[in-house]
Amino acid sequence: MIAKIGGRRSDGKTSFRSLSKYINSLRHGVDPETGEVTVGAVAVQTNCLSEDTAWIEMWGTSVRSTRTKDPVMHLVLSWSVGESPTDDQAFDAGKFALAAIGLDGHEFLSAIHRDTDNAHLHMMVNKVHPDTHRVPKMSFSKFTLDKAMRQIEIDQGWKHDNGPFSVREVDGKKSIDWTHTSAANRLKAREGMRADLPEKARQFEVHSGNESLAGYAKGQPKNDAGALMKSAKASWQTLHTILATHGLELRPANERNNAFYVASVRDPAQAPIKASDMGLGGGKLIKQLGPYEPLETRHFDREAVENQTYSKYRPLRDPTKRAENREKRAKEREELRGKYEGFVVEWKGMKAPAKAELANTQKLRRKALTDRLRTERDAIRRSGLDGNHRRALLSVAAFTAATRRDELKVIFKAENASLRKEKYPSYRDWVGDRAEAGDLAAISQLRGFTHADKRKGKHPQERYIANTQQAYFSAFSDSDLDPVWPTRLSERVTWAVDRSTGSVNYLINNRLAFRDEGQRITLNNDSHNDPDSIEMGLLLAKEKFGAVVVHGDQEFRDRVLAVAAERRLDVRFADPELEQRRKDAIKADIDQKRQRVVEDQKQVDVLGTLAEAKIATQQPGMTRDAAKQVLSAREPVRPVRDYVEMEAVDADILRYRSKLACTFRESLGERPDPEKAGGFIGRHMAKGKAMQWDEDFDKNVTRPLAARREHLTSDHPDAVKFRDDAWNQAIIEHDLSVIDWTEKRDYARQILMDFHLDSEPAPSQHDQRAARQAQAQRLRPRQEEQDRERQNSLDRDTPDLDI
Repeated sequence: MIAKIGGRRSDGKTSFRSLSKYINSLRHGVDPETGEVTVGAVAVQTNCLSEDTAWIEMWGTSVRSTRTKDPVMHLVLSWSVGESPTDDQAFDAGKFALAAIGLDGHEFLSAIHRDTDNAHLHMMVNKVHPDTHRVPKMSFSKFTLDKAMRQIEIDQGWKHDNGPFSVREVDGKKSIDWTHTSAANRLKAREGMRADLPEKARQFEVHSGNESLAGYAKGQPKNDAGALMKSAKASWQTLHTILATHGLELRPANERNNAFYVASVRDPAQAPIKASDMGLGGGKLIKQLGPYEPLETRHFDREAVENQTYSKYRPLRDPTKRAENREKRAKEREELRGKYEGFVVEWKGMKAPAKAELANTQKLRRKALTDRLRTERDAIRRSGLDGNHRRALLSVAAFTAATRRDELKVIFKAENASLRKEKYPSYRDWVGDRAEAGDLAAISQLRGFTHADKRKGKHPQERYIANTQQAYFSAFSDSDLDPVWPTRLSERVTWAVDRSTGSVNYLINNRLAFRDEGQRITLNNDSHNDPDSIEMGLLLAKEKFGAVVVHGDQEFRDRVLAVAAERRLDVRFADPELEQRRKDAIKADIDQKRQRVVEDQKQVDVLGTLAEAKIATQQPGMTRDAAKQVLSAREPVRPVRDYVEMEAVDADILRYRSKLACTFRESLGERPDPEKAGGFIGRHMAKGKAMQWDEDFDKNVTRPLAARREHLTSDHPDAVKFRDDAWNQAIIEHDLSVIDWTEKRDYARQILMDFHLDSEPAPSQHDQRAARQAQAQRLRPRQEEQDRERQNSLDRDTPDLDI
């Protein structure tokens, strides 16, 4: 956690009313899992009478203090990315922070904002106490707040952020102490943190990871300008020219031309910096160069002079991190060289076995030829021809045999000569082979070869000049300068490594889509209009860079924004304007869908009275034959538990095998094919590697599959639960199928009844009366018979009273 006390406004004033309106306003945020934009009131807490009147109460209290000119304090507590405190945790942290700096009991209004990646709490506090009307002394409040943050992290279990105070664990107990033992150590530690920059420039670099204009100007441009001022060539025009080579311009800050600032020519939107930050103070320049002279642009070609320009998207080059990356790459390349030397030793060791194998193969081929010729001669002798014919055919066969043996000798001689001349591949070729297989260290080494060629003049050196028309994605921080591990983004995407440069080419449906060049992902002229290519490029850039910087013309930026919004890609743009447009587009799409849902619900409510008719119309049409067929269908058979469990185990084994095989191939690659290997020794080595690959596959895939099958069929509680879940799911599906079968039968009966009623005309009233009389006439004898039997039964059961 970090805490920050907000400064005054640009006009030097503060206001309870405006601050209350800001922190208590409606906010929108994006759900990191679903991408849904949520809009609503923020969670607010206050110790005033109400949230709406809090600012009035604070203002009324503050006017009772005549000494305090600025009674408003704006305190912000921010959590790290990924940490999501509850409302109670956030409000408790705010109260703890106020008590730490001596503002316990003061009026406050706090609100939780979750509209950024970092959840944060805004607090508006009245420095004037409501009872004493005094302002407490808050000396060193920055350090006090930082110490309070460490305590909150311990109490609530958050990650410990860097600051003046650190958490140390001694004997199992956590304690809070100064990070640096002395002020000198603290200043020394800040030497590599660009602490000499203005606060706004330093904050820009901290939050964006990009180089600020102040940081850029205080680098090589400052050194070149300082060297010029120490030389005899110093003049106003030469100073303008030196700054122009770096895309900068010196401009007067007032009409008296005695103070100056430095601005970026290519990016005028960037706030300029004071010339004194570059050692070019106005008094110093006028004293040494005389009165100010503007740049003479009559014969000045700025584009021809510029070697480098400032870009707000250029990653910040951290010397410490660059040294760490160089050390890491050097170690990886040293290990790669060691693997190559091991390969050479193995190759030389395999030459003798390969030679023996070739000799044995030649021996077998020679023997096969001898056996075939002997068979031909035996067939001639047993052919039954006369002696002259047999001798002639045997003579021809002997000539043919001699010819074949000579041909075989020539082949053997060429093979032996090829084996003697065969040499192991050079280091660069071997690295290219490893890079094509996806070895990240080999890809990095190929890029090293390319940079070395440029330094030696084999390829023209490329200048760093931003091309606003080229479509590509890059990072906003110095995170990953080499191509990442080639990734299979989907089944349609394949990759191939360029052996000459080490870049990774990604193809969609075997068509080149984009190219991972390390610092950026470039789309070609055809793919920058393809939504699929843009989507896959954005997904790779998101995994590689985090926040993505989009370069290109406005049409390309709009297309990227449309793809990200329509396909709900979980990406974040480094450009705040583009990121806000993405959120607004997602929010508009969600609002539109919600509106459609509301309209559909209204339509359903209006047609609620016609629900049964609607259901009837939704029933599929059915003929009489189809209805009879439905009625003749048998009831779904109840599943057999043994078969259900067996199918569930087989399905799980198939999924597990696919997972194991994919993991195995990602680590060891595909099975080496000896037939594709070059040279006799290469094929011999490939055979051995193929055998080893088979053994590893059996160990890492086949055997674990057998063990998993045995486990799933055992009496282990997890296995029993797995089989029970499969059986319960099968029973649920069976019950659903029975219900569906029953509903279809009922509907079929209704269809047949409707057909029966439609096929027979309705009888008249006279016919109905006659039918009832005939039915009564037929039933009368049976009724009389039943009456006689009932009377006889009563007679038998009634006792004779006369006896």
